[in-house]
Order: sequence, then structure tokens, then C-alpha cells
Amino acid sequence: MDEPSAASCQGRRTPTDTHSLDHFHLPPTQIRRAGFSAPTPIQAAAWPVALSGRDLVAIAKTGSGKTCGFLLPGMLHIQVRWRRSSANQPRQ
Repeated sequence: MDEPSAASCQGRRTPTDTHSLDHFHLPPTQIRRAGFSAPTPIQAAAWPVALSGRDLVAIAKTGSGKTCGFLLPGMLHIQVRWRRSSANQPRQ
């Protein structure tokens, strides 16, 4: 039996957990093709925090989705930065 998940976020205006992939403006086709129908509990707690630019420490069991919980916000951040820098480049 799985242990109940617990998450806490401290500070002002802390983001709340979300249990829908649609909330994150992710590429739905690619996410669903990879087998995701909803974020795992650790992802539901971590993604809003990481995507808001806050520091994050997450502790969970192996197989709980921690890696994707950290990588997906990081990849989205890189994508946004790349698009911004590309938009500022002169066209040839």
C-alpha cells in the first residue's frame, strides 16, 4: 500500500498543488504520448513551485516522479529563454 503523500510550501503567496496537466500549458500531445494522464503527487506539488521560480526541495520514494518533477520545469524554462533570445537575434 502506498504511503500518503504530504507536501508543504512556506513563504508568502505560495503556489497551490494542481492535479491537472492542462494547468501547466504543457504540450499535451507529447505528454500524453509519454503515458502521463495526470501529475503524480510529487509533481502536483513541485511543478507550481518550480514554475513560479521558487527554490524547491522534494523528498519522495523511488518511482514517484521526482525526476520529471524537476526536469520538466527546467526544460520549459530553457525553452522560454531560448525563444526569447532567438526573438532578439537579427534576421539574416
